[in-house]
Amino acid sequence: MKNLVQITFTKDITEVIDRLKSNGHVYLNGLFSVVKNKKEPQIKKQTLETIVRVLDQEARHIDARHKQGLTNDADWQSMNDLNTLSNHFTKSLTT
Repeated sequence: MKNLVQITFTKDITEVIDRLKSNGHVYLNGLFSVVKNKKEPQIKKQTLETIVRVLDQEARHIDARHKQGLTNDADWQSMNDLNTLSNHFTKSLTT
């Protein structure tokens, strides 16, 4: 199917997701439920585009709070992790 894209979960990406989940970003649970127990996970392109938008939006929100001095080190790490995930999944959309 053309509207399905393959996504990969490297060890590094899995660690990023686990770190985000432990920092309260529980909406990532939905991503795992979509691809759980698959060796070659595929997801609808539109769903992955939505996930990327949410990741970007969350990162921008943390950055805005950081500029106001309202963040801590965990928030800053989360922003970097969100950007890492967004970039990783954007690559899946363009390949």
